[in-house]
Amino acid sequence: MEYFNSEFCSEFKKATKKFEKGEEIDCPYELKSGSDYFKKVWLRGKIEDIKENTYIINFCEKEKKYIDINNINISKGGTKTLDWDWRLGLKKYDVIDCFDRSRWYPATILGVKEKEINGYKKKEYRIAFRLYINHFNNPYDETDTYENHIDFWKSYDQTESGIDNEGEKYIGDEPRYDEDIPFYSKRIQKFGSYSVLQQKNLSFKYNNNNINEDNELKRKTDILVNDTEIDIENFFLYEKERKKNFILGKIENRFYYNYAYLLKLIEKNKGYDIIIDILKDNPNSEEIYNIFYFLTQSFYYLHSGYFLENGNIIKSALINYINNLNDKNIRKVSKELMKLIRTLINEINRYFYKEEEINNDLKMNEEITLAFAMKSIKTSIFDYRLKGIKDLNEIIENNKNNKEIITKIIS
Repeated sequence: MEYFNSEFCSEFKKATKKFEKGEEIDCPYELKSGSDYFKKVWLRGKIEDIKENTYIINFCEKEKKYIDINNINISKGGTKTLDWDWRLGLKKYDVIDCFDRSRWYPATILGVKEKEINGYKKKEYRIAFRLYINHFNNPYDETDTYENHIDFWKSYDQTESGIDNEGEKYIGDEPRYDEDIPFYSKRIQKFGSYSVLQQKNLSFKYNNNNINEDNELKRKTDILVNDTEIDIENFFLYEKERKKNFILGKIENRFYYNYAYLLKLIEKNKGYDIIIDILKDNPNSEEIYNIFYFLTQSFYYLHSGYFLENGNIIKSALINYINNLNDKNIRKVSKELMKLIRTLINEINRYFYKEEEINNDLKMNEEITLAFAMKSIKTSIFDYRLKGIKDLNEIIENNKNNKEIITKIIS
């Protein structure tokens, strides 16, 4: 079987589009302070120069940005900063949605500071987490009224109403919570785009831990938070329109565009199906190493559905590989390969048994350990036999209260 895919390579090459000096581009920028969830944003800039395979980019910050010309994080100007003009056009008393204290709030622009840097406007908005009775105007719904939003703050037992220093009546947070936020921050969004969902999900708190993936507000916020590095839609879904989507593009609550994009192209060219085909075809040590290295590095980018579907194939391939080892080959099984096998199997094991009852079966990692223990005991190598007995004893000890499993081990 030919595993090298020229179509995939050509597509990946096209993704690394080269830009010219003076060309306007969109590039990711990481804020020096603020919530980790919203530190990365898209900024519009211009390529000032190209030196030693590096783009030197000017944008609305004093420092220049240096990006390798092969980096596929940068895009043609305007393709990522779609709401750039809207963000620059906000004025006093405009209403927006703003993220603060792990929630989305209806908010109001109270002031605007403006300056020009490198030919680009930079604005900073004074944002109040409240609405004003005499200035409320929803630009997207003429029928919307101030009264429709009063219950938002009541539900959090926050200030129901007040009067600010200019004598304006409001409902919401006190002025001590006001904050200056740059125009490009993703904490600023169009009015009603998130706060309406927030009202429906009063218990929502963005901490990446205890919110169910089915929560619409969490999904929408996750996509917003991570869109500076990859924009794969519906990354929570395993299947859409009967098409499997293995790639989440997500690792440790962050997105890494280069690697996730590479995996997306591999998936598009059926690379993950090829991996399973190789595993079904009695792979050798080199193939096992490469596949397990790749899957280990990619584990958190891949949907658990991929491992639920193929877990038994991966397990069977490993057990067959172990059973086919002889004394000479077992010595060649490197510590690095064993570490990869343990790491991947332990990770798969955690997800594999989330949706399936274990009942009276050994866990996947125990089955692999048992297979290697039995193979080690049967070798002529004393150290391996000793290690095999130790591992076998440990499995028996862990399952000593389950007679059915003990019977299977003995048999």
